[in-house]
This record gives sequence, C-alpha cells and structure tokens, in this order.
Amino acid sequence: MIRHNITRLFPRAIEATETFLMKENKVVSEFDGYAAAIGASIRISGLIPTLAFYTDAKEKGDTERYKLLKAIAHVIPEIKEEIQTGSGQKRLLLTTVVNDVFKIDVANRPSTGRGQDERLGNMPNPDQARLRKWTSSILDASIALKLCMRNYTHTDDESDQPKTPES
Repeated sequence: MIRHNITRLFPRAIEATETFLMKENKVVSEFDGYAAAIGASIRISGLIPTLAFYTDAKEKGDTERYKLLKAIAHVIPEIKEEIQTGSGQKRLLLTTVVNDVFKIDVANRPSTGRGQDERLGNMPNPDQARLRKWTSSILDASIALKLCMRNYTHTDDESDQPKTPES
C-alpha cells in the first residue's frame, strides 16, 4: 500500500460508492463491514479464496457481497470499462484475476467427459508476480472505497437521533 496510489483512486472510489454501494442516497451499512473485512480476509485466506467468498449468489435477505467486488473493479484502472459492462458481472473480478494469474481461461477449459472434472488436474502454477500485483491493486482499491464510504450517511446511521443512556 502506497499512499499516493490510494489517493489517485479516490475519484473512481467516489464514483463506485455512489454507483454500486448506495441505496436511497445512503451507503448500505453491510458494505461498510465487508469493505473493512476484505483486507484481513485477503491476508488470512489469500486473494482467490477471498474473491470466491465475496462472489456470492444472493440468498434471500442477504446483501449482495459481489457488489463490493464490482465497486472494487470499477476503482482499479487496469480493468477496462468494456469488461465491467459485460455478462457475468457477479464473477467479474474473480474471473479476471484467475484468468490473468493462471494465463488461461479456467472456466472454459475442456473436460475429459469421464464423469469427473479433470480440468484442474493439469493446471499451470499461478504467476506469483501477477498474483501479488492483483492483491496490491485490490487492497488499495478496497482501502480507497472504505475511506470514501466514511463520508456518506449509512442506512442504519442513527447519528441524527440523540443517544439515550443505557439502563
């Protein structure tokens, strides 16, 4: 994390916050928690497992975690605009990172058709330099988003109401 890298991401982070993370002119509070946790998750679990976790299918009543990844993808300058508007947006960041790190289109590798999936049996080793680059870019983008989100009212923000002492 280099401070000037994060600073240059702020305009895109503001755009991403307003586009992907707000509802009724307020940041959905769950995204604040997800943004706070993603850095620790990357450090503990690794980048690709973290992206897989955040690339969720919406369960009834749950916040759509993948929207945080869409916001992060919007902030990262290396991800082209035309990629962001394509199909498969829920898996955009995960697919982009995996394909770049492994240098193949992992999702479309041929299967042997023997009833088991052997596509992963001959996977190339990940490009560690590219993995580190993506990790750094995603961490910087998530920090920029987290800092930007602090400047907006959140959906469960009760700061407008007087606090009552607890009994």
